[in-house]
Amino acid sequence: MENKSVKAKRKEPFQTLNDQHKSNLNKILDQKTNFSAQGKLGEFFDLYIVCEVTARKLIYYNTHKKDIKFRIDDLEKAVNKFYPEKYDKDLIQQIFKSGKGKRGNKTSRELRNSYLHTLCKDDRQEIENRFDTLKMYMNRWIEIFNE
Repeated sequence: MENKSVKAKRKEPFQTLNDQHKSNLNKILDQKTNFSAQGKLGEFFDLYIVCEVTARKLIYYNTHKKDIKFRIDDLEKAVNKFYPEKYDKDLIQQIFKSGKGKRGNKTSRELRNSYLHTLCKDDRQEIENRFDTLKMYMNRWIEIFNE
């Protein structure tokens, strides 16, 4: 798959995160749930949890709302605001888009939600079959915060 970074028009001027916010994001990156001891499935959940927690923090830092509804457009605005040089709409969509998704092409979030809520064997198989690709996307997300 070709990596195409899609730049959104910025409505607000570029802003940087303060040192405390950066420190909080880095602490998240250092935390491990240790699900990875359970193989590919566990490693998938380790990575996804870090991705979702950092995404929620970015939305919070952008909106300053304590009750965050995880909406992909709010995440895109936050990334574009704080990390415009690393903004990649396709990457965000590949990890965080939510919905039913098509078999063999579900996002990390769709797989996480469907597997954890229904223990669907097909979703587990898809995670294991597409593990390298899913892991690559999630690691690219995590790299955003490594400065």
